[in-house]
Amino acid sequence: MKNNSLFSILITLIVAFFLLNSCQFKQIKGKKISINQSTNSISLLSKKIDSVLFDKLKAEYVPGISVVIVQNGKTIYKQGYGVANTETNEKVDADSTIFRIGSISKALTFLTLTKLIDKGLVDYDDAVSKYINGIQNPYKLKDTVKIKHLLNHTGGFDQIGTGRQIYDFELSLNERKSKRPTIIEFLQANNMRRIRPAGQHLTYDTYGATIAGAIIEKVTGLSYAEAMQKLLFKPLGMNLSSIEVKNENLHKLAKGHGYIDGKYKTMPYEIYVTTPASSIDATSADMGKLLEALTGNGSNENGKLFSPETTKRVLAPGFRPHSEFTGASHGLFEIRRQGKIPDAYNVRTIGHGGDMLGMSCSMEIILELNLGFFVVANRNQEGGGGRVSLGEPLKNVILNHFGKEKKTPLYPIPSSNTSIDLKEYSGKYAFGLYCHTCTEDDFNKGGWPIGNPMSILEKESKLILNETKYLPREKDVFVREDGKQMIFFGRNKDKKISFLAFSDGLHSFERIDK
Repeated sequence: MKNNSLFSILITLIVAFFLLNSCQFKQIKGKKISINQSTNSISLLSKKIDSVLFDKLKAEYVPGISVVIVQNGKTIYKQGYGVANTETNEKVDADSTIFRIGSISKALTFLTLTKLIDKGLVDYDDAVSKYINGIQNPYKLKDTVKIKHLLNHTGGFDQIGTGRQIYDFELSLNERKSKRPTIIEFLQANNMRRIRPAGQHLTYDTYGATIAGAIIEKVTGLSYAEAMQKLLFKPLGMNLSSIEVKNENLHKLAKGHGYIDGKYKTMPYEIYVTTPASSIDATSADMGKLLEALTGNGSNENGKLFSPETTKRVLAPGFRPHSEFTGASHGLFEIRRQGKIPDAYNVRTIGHGGDMLGMSCSMEIILELNLGFFVVANRNQEGGGGRVSLGEPLKNVILNHFGKEKKTPLYPIPSSNTSIDLKEYSGKYAFGLYCHTCTEDDFNKGGWPIGNPMSILEKESKLILNETKYLPREKDVFVREDGKQMIFFGRNKDKKISFLAFSDGLHSFERIDK
């Protein structure tokens, strides 16, 4: 009996020895990589992030921040900083503090519509009118708006702006929600107006995202909120995510803030009619679960978003105004900073930003690293206190940590080309996010006005924009004089110039002096 006990102890020690050694090293491509080295790397990254975000709390008067970082389908870092509410001083927790993600809701809506495509219930080439009636066509356009155009912000819908929000902040959340029409009622009340051919150029599209939400309702037979819960939140384990915070989770909701006259002021909770474009609330840990699926071939440990094949398509370029430029794909915007920031990291990312009253957030995927991050703050410029910038500084810390070099690529600067007539490019160009069909009364009710246009001038065989010179490379393509940026001019069916796009921009600018 005694010998058997000694033998058992010996076997246990031997097994423990081998388990201990097997846990110390992982075999990767013929090399032994210490797990502790990997842990140390994450620890070093976390210290760098802590330093930057703690500085942001002070320098930009931000009460609280929450962040999550995901790589290769796994969350590698998440953390809360500061307080969720300056009136209660409750601390931010990455797992349990709920924030408003604003316009990132558009991306989640489009990804959920993509899931219906992946399931074979919708097709990229389906006409939008197959699922929804009441699209207005005041300019008698003859082409067809398709699902793929919605996903890439090229549907060509007017950005109207009126009637999108339920104010009455003195009422309770439930009372304000009860005053809201359904998504389809809002859209069919003359809020789907086509103003340009589909697939022509990219304009940030609140109404296309709202239409996508209505299509999700039509196909599933569920409300938008129920469909998002069934198709996106529950399968991925996003347990505290919802279309507007649930009553039982109100105590977990961070307060939006402004910083005015040296004091914090809490902001009211906004209620939108265009819920698919604006109204998802989530923790950063939950947003990490979405990023796990997007960097993990379409799934995380909780479930599936869509197939690996569809995931590749989502992360690949979708629409681009020119093959060398940035564009959009499935609700996510391509981002390069090469022309705007000196010595920028030259990496392609895709992502989206979001703002609600008193909150600001950013989500990006760095494709070279198969790494994604989400970061959110409970103060923004609209609330007061100046701009909050978190996404870019965080991305720079990550890229520096992973050894990426700062290098701005240069486009070859063309020699003088006098064969191109530059006069036709001269004119005024405006950001297309404004109401084209609004009456004066509509503008008085909150219709989105046109912004200040920019002027393109022709001088000495060059185009001049804000005193910066662009040289013609070929017809419709111009290179900035320092080689750091290009402009592309798009044309309509009559071969007339209708818009311009920057090589590192997110949106097109339409010509308004035709």
